[in-house]
Amino acid sequence: VVFEEGYGVRDMTTDEPVDVDTVFPIASLSKPLSSSIVAKAITEDDDLSWEDHVVEYLPDFALNDPYVTEHGKIADYFSHRTGIPTGAGDDLEDIGFDVDYIMAHMDQIPLASFRDTYQYSNFGLTVGGEAVAASRGQTWAETANELLFEPLGMTTLHDEYLAADDRAAMHARTGDGQYEQLFDRDADAEAPAGGVASTVGDIAKWMNMVLANGEVDGAEFIDPLVLANTYSAHSI
Repeated sequence: VVFEEGYGVRDMTTDEPVDVDTVFPIASLSKPLSSSIVAKAITEDDDLSWEDHVVEYLPDFALNDPYVTEHGKIADYFSHRTGIPTGAGDDLEDIGFDVDYIMAHMDQIPLASFRDTYQYSNFGLTVGGEAVAASRGQTWAETANELLFEPLGMTTLHDEYLAADDRAAMHARTGDGQYEQLFDRDADAEAPAGGVASTVGDIAKWMNMVLANGEVDGAEFIDPLVLANTYSAHSI
């Protein structure tokens, strides 16, 4: 790390400054972190692959098209090429439904063409993450903590964000350049896609691992060939 700094204030009511340890919800930057978690899971389990079909681990899960349900692979869900439309399931999350409820109703969503269209999908990627967690007999939070966050010493999901003293409060712009703390967003329902909370220093730990081709402190942490899938083109 050659430069680390925080700017601005983390709370408009107290003017407490942002520093390198301030915890922010990082929204969709969660996605590349989650791809590293899957790569770590594959590194540890010779029987797990990006090419595994999701229904092998989530046998009750279904999409609107039985063919896509049967043939959709972990890599398909992580590369937004299943045909699940952008935003599918997001409204249900916004009004408080959990991941199990949302995934159980994804069979009601009409799909775009399988593998030859790109549809950015929070809950599509979440399905891929949930399948990997299920392959280990764990929740996604358990898998993420065990495989990436704890080994690298990183902050994790919403509860830890709320428990942190040094955290950026969520502000809404209310007009005339004013900001108020009106809402909290708990994105745990789509945790693999948008639920991580972290700091600039913690993200740097992960980025150093990626830039070192999966090494941590000079030792292999993730198989570099498995990790390469996370930043290779899958939808052209």
